[in-house]
Amino acid sequence: LTAPPVAGPPPVLSARAPTAAPSPFGSMRRPPTRTALPPWLLLPLCSAAAAALSGWRSCSWIMIGRSLSGPSSVSSRILARSSSGTDDITAAEAYLESLGWSEDTMHKLKSRYGRKFNPNVDGSVKPLLKWLGDLGLSDQQVHLSVGRHPKLIGLSLEHNLKPFARWLEDLGLDKPQIAKAIIRFPSMCGLSLQANLKPLVLWLEDLGLDKPQIAKAIGRFPSMCGLSLEANLKPFVQWLEGVGLDKPQIAKAIGRFPNMCGLSLEANFKPLVLWLEDLGLDKPQIVQAIARRPMMCGLSLEANLKPRVQWLLDVGLDKTQVAKVIASHPHIFSYSLDANLKPKVRLLGERGFAQAEIARTLAIEPNIVGYSSKRLSHRMDVLGAQGVLNAASLRNAMKLTDAKFAARFE
Repeated sequence: LTAPPVAGPPPVLSARAPTAAPSPFGSMRRPPTRTALPPWLLLPLCSAAAAALSGWRSCSWIMIGRSLSGPSSVSSRILARSSSGTDDITAAEAYLESLGWSEDTMHKLKSRYGRKFNPNVDGSVKPLLKWLGDLGLSDQQVHLSVGRHPKLIGLSLEHNLKPFARWLEDLGLDKPQIAKAIIRFPSMCGLSLQANLKPLVLWLEDLGLDKPQIAKAIGRFPSMCGLSLEANLKPFVQWLEGVGLDKPQIAKAIGRFPNMCGLSLEANFKPLVLWLEDLGLDKPQIVQAIARRPMMCGLSLEANLKPRVQWLLDVGLDKTQVAKVIASHPHIFSYSLDANLKPKVRLLGERGFAQAEIARTLAIEPNIVGYSSKRLSHRMDVLGAQGVLNAASLRNAMKLTDAKFAARFE
């Protein structure tokens, strides 16, 4: 046993624990002595700890949720937004941004849904995007469709989209046609089967369109589904009946050019009819032109119709002949002046036709400008080689099939 240590002066308080005295029992050590911190040091430490805890609580729930259900890039995107102090971002928004969706589309989504846009990514968003992809839409087409109709991303797959697609399939549209219709008019996905789509089909059937014609019309012009029966479609049909078209003619016109249902009576149809009347067409001729070529109703008076009429007048036709050409062959309004009409007339002049003969040929057989330049040139060569090329023989020869022309002249 050794003597106890000699008492000395009292120890000085310090933030650092004093060195323990050697133990009289060898390897056994005393527990370290805890020393209280001075009050002036406690206050800053507590403030720093509180700030750190507050920052951790503001984003920790996002970190935990995304680490379990989504890619790390989405988690980092949310964390970056939260730590930078910018506006909050939902998991759905972060996922769509990670797919490369534009700021414009994201702005439209936020404008449409506000802070409520927070659908479940794995339960709603991903299955919906996959379904649209399986239907035939590319990633870019899905992006553009949602940009045009933000409500699409919030529709229920089971209650809206799948029943809508099944109904279109029952109507006669295949998957590529359905995909094309959605791309052209994504708003149709949110329409009611009972309030919009089924009444439209019943009305078209009453008008005289059969099921294939209806399917073709909706596939070509899906925006028809969004038109009001009472405010748009019925007044449009009543006006056509007032012009002189009967129901079979109207049904046939809609089947061939369903886009006419979306045209304005005041901006398209009425100015067209007044212009045709000024040209000299009577009511039966106007009816004949619209029934034969309903697409002319969608053409611009200034950019399409008037320049072609002026060209016919410049070739040498009078107004009466022009009126007959429009009534019998309104397709002429769809032909390009520079790529079709002018080169064909120039070709006739190069083969020896006088200007008066060209005008008379167009007045009698305007279909001649509807044939290809290759066909026209070949048949003039054959007729010329046999010495029988003239306006009458050319008009008759152009109507023959290749086999009949070869049997008669080659």
